[in-house]
Amino acid sequence: DRQAQGFQRGPKDALGQECCRLDSRMAMTGRLEELAQRAVVEWWSYRCRQFGVPEFALMHYPSGGLRHKSTAGRLKAMGVRRGVPDLLIVWKGQVFFIEVKAPKGIQSPEQKAFEAMIEENDCDYHLVRSVDDIANLFPKRA
Repeated sequence: DRQAQGFQRGPKDALGQECCRLDSRMAMTGRLEELAQRAVVEWWSYRCRQFGVPEFALMHYPSGGLRHKSTAGRLKAMGVRRGVPDLLIVWKGQVFFIEVKAPKGIQSPEQKAFEAMIEENDCDYHLVRSVDDIANLFPKRA
């Protein structure tokens, strides 16, 4: 049920499709997570040059956000899955799965399941809430 997930009924768009909007509580948490993720990406854009790796070694997996129902269906058919972390970083033969959360944000059940699967396969999964958290994962020098 979309209302139980924090969605409220919204106005109809130009095609008569009902739009959804987040309640203010979810919108604020989402905005804080977006700001945290943008800060992490900005940090990487600066540090990757010092590490001697290309900027595209950090990738975003766009599984969240509001979408039109038909777009969401197409993306799901193409392999978009719930629970996949926000960022992937390829670093010296390793792949780091990075989930970015607001200071008080919590993982969804799907995110926890993905984390468990990654750890069972001896891969690196990290929950970060700030630039300091991500900076601590990587050495000061390459």
